[in-house]
Amino acid sequence: MDVRNEENRIFSRFLKRLFAASLALFAFAAGLVFVFDPFYHFHAPFFGMVM
Repeated sequence: MDVRNEENRIFSRFLKRLFAASLALFAFAAGLVFVFDPFYHFHAPFFGMVM
């Protein structure tokens, strides 16, 4: 029985880390798109960035 609890705990920890890493990568990609928006759809150009 201890082995099964250990496996569940390891799997649960893996899923939490996978979700956290996916969320962090998604937030990073969204931030890049927001700052370097190629079409200036979301905001005006920052810092004099003009195409």
